[in-house]
Amino acid sequence: MYEIGKIQPKDSPLSEMTEGFGDTYKYLFKIIFNLDNDSCSYEKISVEEIDQTKKNRYLYRIGESNAPAVTPISKITKPEKTFNTKILKSVDKFLENIRDFAGEPDIAFLTSLDKELTDKKGLILNDFKTEFSKFDIGPKNAGVLGIIFNIKGEEKYLGDLDVFSSNLPKTVYKSNYFKFKTASNAFDKTCYMCKALKKEVWGYAGTFQFYTVDKKGMVTGGFDQSKAWKNYPLCPECYIILERGKKYVLNNLSYRFCGFNYFLIPKLVLVEEENLKKVLTKLRGYKDFTLEKKESEKIVELEEKVFDYLQDKENYANFDFLFFEEPHKNVVFNILLYLENITPTRLATIMKAKHSADDEANKVYKIFTKIPKKDDKGELTYFNIDFTFHAIRNFFLNSEIEGNFDKYFLDIIKNIFFLELISLEYLLNRFMEKIRSEFLNENSVFYLTLSAYKILRFLEELKILNRRRFKYMNSTGKYEDFFTEQGNFFDDESKKAVFLEGVLVQKLLNIQLHERKAQPFRSRLNGLKIDEKIARRLLPETINKLEEYDSNYYKEMESEISGYFLKSDLSRFSTEELSFYFVLGMNLAGQFDKKENVTGKNDKTENKEVNNE
Repeated sequence: MYEIGKIQPKDSPLSEMTEGFGDTYKYLFKIIFNLDNDSCSYEKISVEEIDQTKKNRYLYRIGESNAPAVTPISKITKPEKTFNTKILKSVDKFLENIRDFAGEPDIAFLTSLDKELTDKKGLILNDFKTEFSKFDIGPKNAGVLGIIFNIKGEEKYLGDLDVFSSNLPKTVYKSNYFKFKTASNAFDKTCYMCKALKKEVWGYAGTFQFYTVDKKGMVTGGFDQSKAWKNYPLCPECYIILERGKKYVLNNLSYRFCGFNYFLIPKLVLVEEENLKKVLTKLRGYKDFTLEKKESEKIVELEEKVFDYLQDKENYANFDFLFFEEPHKNVVFNILLYLENITPTRLATIMKAKHSADDEANKVYKIFTKIPKKDDKGELTYFNIDFTFHAIRNFFLNSEIEGNFDKYFLDIIKNIFFLELISLEYLLNRFMEKIRSEFLNENSVFYLTLSAYKILRFLEELKILNRRRFKYMNSTGKYEDFFTEQGNFFDDESKKAVFLEGVLVQKLLNIQLHERKAQPFRSRLNGLKIDEKIARRLLPETINKLEEYDSNYYKEMESEISGYFLKSDLSRFSTEELSFYFVLGMNLAGQFDKKENVTGKNDKTENKEVNNE
């Protein structure tokens, strides 16, 4: 961020410390005060359309979320809250910040303004709420509330008055060395960033508030907050550079990923200004890193073009992914996950694994491709199930119903980017917990089950799925072609037996649904908690039910299942693993023959087994 800040164009201190509102902010609600010989009197509320070219005149600077505004102008959330929290006490706060260095006229003026604002607060708030109600304010037509002055019939903004424009930079600087009623600065000390001996360094300067010294125990070398500069000594010049870098990162390198905010920051090993500028230019076209098809193609394009350029220049760049949250803006900055020095080769490895997991072009059993589904109008459509990080997030959500799985999700992301092993049992516990919940609520688990299987396929391609592996034994069974095509996910007879048993059970459930408009056999599945005892019980029960319906078209499959059971040792597998293979078989039942034609009867369930979502 420091290097990014160094190449940003320099501007006036005032321009660098003020910010625009953004394109969605359309209206400025003006609290107009008549100004006559430094005395202030409230006049009225009026409204004008925001002019983005007036940034320096509006004099808006983002402050702490639940504190008075830095200057008396603020984005509107709720009218009453914005006035009471952001505007009402902002003049007094500004006055307090400049009292040490401001002249007597400025202090007298702000004291008069603060008194009038406080005395007329009820009237001002009522006028503001009345005016606000006349406009359709929403996310795309947001509003701003601020103080404006009427001087001899001419409206003046905050930035037009020296009392605000001249003192704002000083208040910003002061906040970097004076807090908690304690000054923390030192003279003739080495700056942490530029490593040079500087005339002054500050102790409270922080680009992002990822640490704090509000508690004395957090101060390096003792409990004296005045010595906070020893934690992170920063000179004024480097502070300004970091602020420029921060502003660029916020505006150009800030993204969303599966519900999280993150920064994507390029890091050149050999820092050359021209190379960094070109990398930043390329990154402006970069969108949220989700590994959805279009976005993943952008990552490939990014790597091919940006890093080809860097290689041509005999340079090299890595990426830092910094995931964060700001529960209180500009007060608390929590780093959730820091993926440092992610190389283009690492990104290429991840992308290759994704493409391999998604590629079914040369496969006979296309279990993730062209899946039929009825849309809202009842018309048949088709969709694919590709690997995305959103698929993982879907199992590790943060919700009131399921709980907070943020940490677990980010841990998985970390392991993927650093190619560290992820436990199969750990994943299956969560997969089956969610699948069972949906199953018990009689919702389709088709998409969930196949998404879980695709996640495992991706991790297997990436060679980071930590699981027991068995020597694959070739067989001549009818279904061996399917098992062989799934790689080594079916490297044991127990997995094959339970999987095919799931297929057979789904055949029975389809017949029941067709014949009885219900599936009473679901109650025999133990809520999809399939241990060895349940697995061995289900086969004869399923066969008996098929015979009762006079619809046992699957004798060859039953024979295959029995053969696999004879060779299996189910005790080696956890309930979660057996359950997953069983439910996977249920949801891939449509991949196999609808009937085996051993009785000469037609299977009335044909074409009803694929995706019931």
